[in-house]
Amino acid sequence: MTFFASPHVNHLPDEILGDIFVIGLCNVYPKSKQRYRSTISSVCRRWRLLALNEAKLWTEISLEVTGLGVSHVGSSAAVRSPLWDGMDNVDEALPLKSSDAAQLERAAVWLRRSKNAPLCLSMLFRATPARVQKYFRQLVTPHFHRCKSLELRLLEPDQTVINYTALWLPLPGTSHSCLDDVRIHMELGHRGYGNVIDLGPSLTLRRLYIEMDVFCGRFRSGFGVAGEVELCGLSLEAASDILGHCRDVKKITMRNPTRRLSPLPDSLSFPSLEALHFPSLPNFPIQNAPNLKSLSSDHFYSPGQWLHLDPATRDSVGRVLTGLEVLRARVNADSISLIEPFVCSEKLKMIRVPPVTWQAGEICLFIQFLRTTIDPSPRLSNHERRLHLPFPGLKLLVIHIKQKGLESWDRHPAWFEPLLRLVRARPNLTFVSDAPPFTAGTPPGLDPLARRIHFIPSRLKLENDELIRRFLH
Repeated sequence: MTFFASPHVNHLPDEILGDIFVIGLCNVYPKSKQRYRSTISSVCRRWRLLALNEAKLWTEISLEVTGLGVSHVGSSAAVRSPLWDGMDNVDEALPLKSSDAAQLERAAVWLRRSKNAPLCLSMLFRATPARVQKYFRQLVTPHFHRCKSLELRLLEPDQTVINYTALWLPLPGTSHSCLDDVRIHMELGHRGYGNVIDLGPSLTLRRLYIEMDVFCGRFRSGFGVAGEVELCGLSLEAASDILGHCRDVKKITMRNPTRRLSPLPDSLSFPSLEALHFPSLPNFPIQNAPNLKSLSSDHFYSPGQWLHLDPATRDSVGRVLTGLEVLRARVNADSISLIEPFVCSEKLKMIRVPPVTWQAGEICLFIQFLRTTIDPSPRLSNHERRLHLPFPGLKLLVIHIKQKGLESWDRHPAWFEPLLRLVRARPNLTFVSDAPPFTAGTPPGLDPLARRIHFIPSRLKLENDELIRRFLH
């Protein structure tokens, strides 16, 4: 007779097994999390009871409801849910698709199962009837006080009459003791022009992300951010409304501004800012960010813009640039050479050049500039002077190449030969590019430098920290 021992997992205490369920959920691909919950709830009666009572399994609530493609009343593809009973009579002629009604009913169940655990809410409404949005607003409002993360995406077609943004913003003025991550994405179409959007009460967040399609309005915001702010599709005036309350922010990213207008006001101050990604550096008061370490900008100072600054501002900007460790910018040797303290800085470790074409003469001039000795102290006598290369602490140079019509490096001696001379002149420099290396083997003279010249696939979108880890550490 053969005896089969009971599996060890059945001997685990309920608390440990519940923790295993939660850890497993954290390691599941987002689109598979609903299936994961259903699977562990269907194994046996004990597992189901544990899963239903484990509040942390039901705290990630994602909702995507669209009014596009809704059938007419009476169609078999559309349903009317008892959830709407007692609600305001808005858009009553637009029933909800069965799949969307199931999402709303499931969200209501999960909110009950999550009990008092911190929530992560993600909501997407695309041309969704106001009746549906009002219901879900009433459903989640009592739980806002325990939201840790909130994502709100309102995608409204231009022909929509109702402004659905007013249904959700401003956020309710209850106590948001847990909320530290807010993501807002709005496509308002023509309704965005000239409007003022109130985001909500004074909150201290870890991360704030706001994206608009075409927005030329303004914001009222009390959000203070101590971590990261990312703005996409906003005008500089709207960005100023947000950043004016983010004095303690550590990272600012702004992409695709809608209009090139006046720069951000000099009154903005960011004493804790460490990383900045901004489209045009002259439009940002960088002189008010004394602890900046990483700078990314599509447009650096041109010689005319730099000389146009008053002497006090030039000195302040120069001191900030001297403290940089990472620079990603479309560089211009003529403008950089004017900033003497910056050129002589030993703190700059990496320069990253955004995608350029093979005919970009500025890059060739910049490569030549990096191997040209400079005199940082022209007022000293000849025997007291000490010539050195620009950015004496530079260890990593990354140049991205546009892939259209791309050929290999050895087909372009105008690039390759200056590069070899640069690497030979700077024994501590490592060069990285996403261009195809060579067509017919390694060219002569490269073998001694092979450990300091690297070519990576263009599909690898490596961040600055990853580049430093791979090629320096």
